[in-house]
Amino acid sequence: REREIGIRKVYGASIKHILILLNKEFSLLTMIAVFIAAPLSFWAITQWLDVFAYKIEPSPIVYGVVGFSCLLLVVLVVSIQSYTSASKSPVKSLKSDQ
Repeated sequence: REREIGIRKVYGASIKHILILLNKEFSLLTMIAVFIAAPLSFWAITQWLDVFAYKIEPSPIVYGVVGFSCLLLVVLVVSIQSYTSASKSPVKSLKSDQ
């Protein structure tokens, strides 16, 4: 990805544009993962909790908070990594043989 960022910078993309592009991509993947995992985990937790004597129901608010926390963490990590890569000189990223 560092090479891709370097090429985009050479073509005139700003750091802000690069951050938005990468955050949008990873945020979409995270939201898809949360929308797939939330119903499956809700079903699994409900099945597991049914065997106990004292019945409780898992709250959908917990799944919303966890999904939002995951999305926030992804945006934070991707922003930090993208900013460090976008702040470097594009010559260094395009010159390296990886």
